[in-house]
Amino acid sequence: MYFTRALATPATTLGQFYAFETIVSFLMLSSNAGLNKAMSKRIGERESQESYVVAGAVLSGTILVAVTVLVLLASPLVVNYFGFGGLGVLFILGLLWAIQVRSMVSAILQGYSQVGRIGGIDLFDTASRVGFQATFVFLGFGLFGLMGGAVAGASLAAIGSLVVLAVGVPLPSPGRIRSLFSAEYARDLLSYAKYVFISGFATKFYDNVDIVVITAFLGSAATGIYGIGFRFSLFLMVFSGAISTSSLPEISFHSAEENVDRVEEILTDATVFATVLAIPATVGMLVIAEPLIVTFYTPKFRDSALIATVAVAIQIPDGFRSIFRTTIDAIDRPDITLRSGIILVLTNGVLDLILVPTVGIGGAVAASFTAITFATVYLGYHLLRELELSWTVLPFRPILAEGCAAAIMGLIVWGIKQRLALPTVQLLVVLVTVGVVSYFTILLGASASVRQRFLGIVGDIRP
Repeated sequence: MYFTRALATPATTLGQFYAFETIVSFLMLSSNAGLNKAMSKRIGERESQESYVVAGAVLSGTILVAVTVLVLLASPLVVNYFGFGGLGVLFILGLLWAIQVRSMVSAILQGYSQVGRIGGIDLFDTASRVGFQATFVFLGFGLFGLMGGAVAGASLAAIGSLVVLAVGVPLPSPGRIRSLFSAEYARDLLSYAKYVFISGFATKFYDNVDIVVITAFLGSAATGIYGIGFRFSLFLMVFSGAISTSSLPEISFHSAEENVDRVEEILTDATVFATVLAIPATVGMLVIAEPLIVTFYTPKFRDSALIATVAVAIQIPDGFRSIFRTTIDAIDRPDITLRSGIILVLTNGVLDLILVPTVGIGGAVAASFTAITFATVYLGYHLLRELELSWTVLPFRPILAEGCAAAIMGLIVWGIKQRLALPTVQLLVVLVTVGVVSYFTILLGASASVRQRFLGIVGDIRP
């Protein structure tokens, strides 16, 4: 919200910054090489945890140094093609190192089932980045303020994550590190990571190919409008990601114990919660997307309204995909995740190249929605086959209740919007409040299954 008002050319500058983030994202994938997910998986099995921590840290550090050297050698390409200048290369490397340190710490904490600490680190990371970026933009640094602020905030979060790790996990003493490192554990991590790496590449490609294609065909300003449209889906992505993060170590443990019933129970609960916010958010965006975009990001980004609506709708199949993918990885079948990633990449890439030049920005979100849906169906089919379960095990009734509650909520919100004459900001507050209250009131009243799950959460949180 602040950047769209403070920057001289917000669409173009934000588009350039999204391209910068895309570069770091792909480099992060190379420097990580699937090791973080492999570490979480193996540590979560609760055997030889310290050895896997040491092996993962050594491998990760070695790969990160190699990627850094390659970036320095390729710096003329980065400078000339993206126009960031030599300082931009240093920003790329600084952000790459900071994110990798924090991600590795998060992987270790996840393996030890300390996902609550990961949430605290992520929140601190976001707050630090935004604080530094807003300060630097206020001082007039523009694009370099956005990039430098991201590096400063991520670096501070990386240092904080190391402190949290030292306090929360029984790490081996420095004298024992050499004795704990073993080529056997390193090979085991790499054997799992090779699938995760390719699958992760597919996910990163899906996450960023739209930005690359739009920048190439339509320019940075269009990239900025597209990126702003996806801002409203970030909360839903965080929510489904939290469910996946929590589920992975538990499913890994119970799968190793061959406790299929418990795996099925976790899968069912996670699937219900994967859509509990995405479905009503999609209905709500159909009603109030344009005034939301204009109010939050100024009328310059009015064209982002359609993008925002479809971006939120994408989180419905993507929520399922996240849970299915986590469960498949946890039961030690990353090869299935790999094949779904290939489907995702090919579908999204081909459709982007066809639709973006002909349809425009809307073609990119249509390509993303189609690709995610295909990949989700593929994952769901093979997951149920691996667990020897039928489609009836999926919680269709609670999900249908979510859809019905969202539809009724949408009618209520639309009716109030048509009849209530208030200034835009006040009207949005009323509509969102009514929407949230009516949705959860209807859902909890209509679905005993969902109500029971929510009461279970309240029981866990309550002292």
